[in-house]
Amino acid sequence: MLGELERRGFNKDSCFDVLLSEHGSSTMCSRYQRAVARGEPTALVGFATTLSRQELELGFARHNLSCSAAGYNPESGLGAIGRQVDKFNDNMSDMYQNNKTVDCYEVYEGKIRCRQY
Repeated sequence: MLGELERRGFNKDSCFDVLLSEHGSSTMCSRYQRAVARGEPTALVGFATTLSRQELELGFARHNLSCSAAGYNPESGLGAIGRQVDKFNDNMSDMYQNNKTVDCYEVYEGKIRCRQY
């Protein structure tokens, strides 16, 4: 494959340029970030096409693109949404617990009844 690329006048830089124009900077960046987060040495950037993390970093720098893997969360979208929903539900439950009032009163013969609102 490398021989075919060289025969057509491509090098690593021009391969990055073609992939960048085909997939766009945000897709290339997210694939780089995923590779970094997973500790993989290469990133799958196109159909059966991988570039090393170093090649991607150099390509981003050459095109003056900022792509940092700091704070990247490789978790699936559904997992992240589920965590946010759980967090919201917990917060709502806490608010309910903190805002309720308990009123107790004697019903008859020393029996006490309480209600919350």
